Amino acid sequence: MTAANRKKLLTYIPMYAFYILFFVYLGTSSFQSRYLSEIGMTDSQIGLISSIPAIAGLAAQPIWGTLSDRVQYKRTILIIGSGLAGLSMFITGFLSDFLPVLIGMTLITVSLIAITPTANSIALEHNPTMLGPLRMTGTIGYQIGAVALGFILTTSLRGLLQIMGLIVFLCSLIAWFQPPVKGHQYGREKVSYISVFKDKKILFLLITLLICTTTTQYYNTFFVKMLGDLGFSNATTGIITFISIFFEIPFLYFSHKLYRKATLWTWLLIGMAINAVRFTCLGFAETLPLILLINIPTVSVMGCFEFFPALYLNDAVDEKLKGSAQSALNLSFAGGAKLLGSLLGGFLGDTYGLQTGFICCGCILAITFLVLFIPCRRLAKREPRAAK
Repeated sequence: MTAANRKKLLTYIPMYAFYILFFVYLGTSSFQSRYLSEIGMTDSQIGLISSIPAIAGLAAQPIWGTLSDRVQYKRTILIIGSGLAGLSMFITGFLSDFLPVLIGMTLITVSLIAITPTANSIALEHNPTMLGPLRMTGTIGYQIGAVALGFILTTSLRGLLQIMGLIVFLCSLIAWFQPPVKGHQYGREKVSYISVFKDKKILFLLITLLICTTTTQYYNTFFVKMLGDLGFSNATTGIITFISIFFEIPFLYFSHKLYRKATLWTWLLIGMAINAVRFTCLGFAETLPLILLINIPTVSVMGCFEFFPALYLNDAVDEKLKGSAQSALNLSFAGGAKLLGSLLGGFLGDTYGLQTGFICCGCILAITFLVLFIPCRRLAKREPRAAK
């Protein structure tokens, strides 16, 4: 093995290790709403615990985004964010009253909100073609986390946050070995985070994603809880989660080729149409085979509303704002959308039932598709194909 290949290997191993381990955590976190229900929280309280931290995340996201462009090495953000989050999770796992749990979850959210956009920014700037394989590795990690936890904590989810905390703290240690991608504003002219929103196309994109992923955040918060209400065990829930995201693996393998098959604006419309049908059907599904069938297109959410937009922003913005742009993307679907999806969804679930909430999500996406069809088609015609 040549010295160059050895150096490349030593760079890639920590990157893949970070993604797979962080997504193991995300897989275990899919049980969070069910855990909160087990320690005595109502649907409305679960919605508040998911949404109020999102408000803090909204405030913290621009700060993290700005810092990622201004620190000497972007991996510093990963080290600090995952370290604080891991410690907060471990402590919060010993709490059971609403207010202390809410405070703990807020600290966790504020710390974690920096991780995904910063990790994506490092990958895209180090080697743009790596994001797909890295996310594919992450998908495998997600499946491992979801299935393993379902079998480890078979009768009770107490101990969930301690397990999550240890995993995320380990991510903090691995982050020290990430590539030394620099913040492009370090030692140079400072550019305001707000500059990202001055481009009308990017602003339109972020608003569209906010609307669309509000439904996704409702799904992320309450789908596992709904499965519990329908009588599915933790192990069965883990298997459902595993199969639901299985198709992310082949998608991510071919992701860059798919990205260039159409413009981002066309992919957005495809995502809206698929998930309008999917969420509406989830509102009526109660049997295992039907739920599995309906969840096959789950990959469209990640592809159309997260992965392709991340690639687009990396191509579209100035290098001084690449970290801020990925942060703004995360602000849209993990900040504002989580706030709306969790808070409104919690009250909707308490009043009309969680399945009715999924029907509402399907209607929101259908209406959004109809309203934005012409604007998206116009933008697609101006950009005949995705940037290489």
